[in-house]
Amino acid sequence: MKKMCLLLVDDEVTIREMIAEWMADDGFIIRMAANADEAFDLVKQPPRAIRALVTDLHMAGDRDGVHVAQLVRRRFPDAVILVITGRPDAERLHDLDAGCRVMSKPFRLDEVRNHILSHC
Repeated sequence: MKKMCLLLVDDEVTIREMIAEWMADDGFIIRMAANADEAFDLVKQPPRAIRALVTDLHMAGDRDGVHVAQLVRRRFPDAVILVITGRPDAERLHDLDAGCRVMSKPFRLDEVRNHILSHC
């Protein structure tokens, strides 16, 4: 089976590492970024296509998780996109396309895993 690439974007290293450990066990190749700028650099690097994205909504810098989700959607239209946030009523969520799922913090790791696996 060909390994799929998962991009994790969160400024909290603990969250990135927990999700990465769970998803690596399912055969995903994990790429991690601490903010949207790092994520943009990873998305633009060849050669592996991103099959799934898990991104925090709010991060330091000029760009946020919505910007990352929009870039991934443009580059990889079939990617599974999951946005996690501690503020599920944030106005920026309206800028996501209908194919993106939003999950509130705190979340259960099995919910993240099940969502990604059921849509990949």
